[in-house]
Amino acid sequence: MTDAVQIFLWGNLWIVLMALLFGKWLVSHVRSPDVWTYFIVLSLLPLFAAFLMPVNTVSVDWVVSLHSHVQSFGETTVSGSGGITVWMLVIWLYGVVASFKVVSLILRWVRLQLIALSKTELEGVFTTDADVPALALSWPKRCVVLPCKDVAATEKARNQIIAHERAHLKYYDPEITLLYLILQNLLWANPAMAWLITGWRDAAEMRADRVVTAGADISARKAYAQTLLSAMAKENGERARQCPSAYLTSNSLRSVKMRLSEIMTTEPRGGNSLYKCLAIMGGLVMSLGGATFMAAAAPAAKMDSRPLKRVPPMMPASCPNLDMNTVEIKSYSSTIEGKETHYRAANVGTVRLMFDVDKMGQTQNVKAVKSNHPCFETPAINAVAQWVYTADAPQKGVENMIKFRLSEGPEGSTSLEDDIKAFSVP
Repeated sequence: MTDAVQIFLWGNLWIVLMALLFGKWLVSHVRSPDVWTYFIVLSLLPLFAAFLMPVNTVSVDWVVSLHSHVQSFGETTVSGSGGITVWMLVIWLYGVVASFKVVSLILRWVRLQLIALSKTELEGVFTTDADVPALALSWPKRCVVLPCKDVAATEKARNQIIAHERAHLKYYDPEITLLYLILQNLLWANPAMAWLITGWRDAAEMRADRVVTAGADISARKAYAQTLLSAMAKENGERARQCPSAYLTSNSLRSVKMRLSEIMTTEPRGGNSLYKCLAIMGGLVMSLGGATFMAAAAPAAKMDSRPLKRVPPMMPASCPNLDMNTVEIKSYSSTIEGKETHYRAANVGTVRLMFDVDKMGQTQNVKAVKSNHPCFETPAINAVAQWVYTADAPQKGVENMIKFRLSEGPEGSTSLEDDIKAFSVP
């Protein structure tokens, strides 16, 4: 299993853990979308922290002095690793499904933005003949849309619907919903993330309901609740008003019950502030701990990609038709035996290689994936083929980049440009 797969699996398990630990409290006490967003971010923090760290490729600069014919190693930095074929196949299939779901979502969103609209006497309010419920369109239109079949509803109910959708626009709920749905489709195999995003959407609906019912008496709240049930009836059939549970999933039924309960409650329901602060701080501490663990584990895995034995590549005698536009001369300084030396050098060759490591630590199937010129590929392949890694730690698909550099000798030279030109002559 590759390090990337392990990190992804652990990150998804962490999302599930956060949902299990805080889910009951969130459902029972949280009616604020901001708190749900906070816990969504916390659940993703370890995954992001791990992937922000470089993952398993060794990049080595091989410095070759033309004048002293001395080869030396530059600093080795670690950044990547490989995995077995079956896991690469699993990742590929997962990515295909995720890409398909995201593209389908975006296409549906685009089609929704392009529905035909008709202006009304109210600013920012349009009607449509399309078969859609009342909604708030996101960027670039940002307007309230009412289906024509609802235009004949009572003016009071119509104004309540408009106020509800305008509240969504005020808090940018349509845009945030799109981003969350993209995230949900990217993590389509994780039910905990889908559950967290559904919780945020329910809280966003209740926030819009509170905007409509702010300062309203019990009769006005009943009227608004009836408007909500009427909207359900129009979508699912008239009988849904009498028996909503027969037409709703368990999650949808829970959402409707919470909304109706919130609408009919005139007293504030902020919950215990102390418990809220403790839960938020507890979630932050746990998430930071998970992020620290996963970020620290990534470099430990990367160290296994360092070879125990390196054989330097031989600089080719020449590289005919080397593209001189890619060669840039820079000034360098180094300290040798306490003496600082200044010199100029140019990176003339870059080869990215991929290879496997067997149980004996020997490199196998070494191949050049990409290079700026074929003349550097054979020396790089021949060198890596002699490298030795830790035994009993087989790897597949290990990547490595080798850079070839022409430099002046320690005594300096004024003809580095001429040397580079001679190096590239056919």
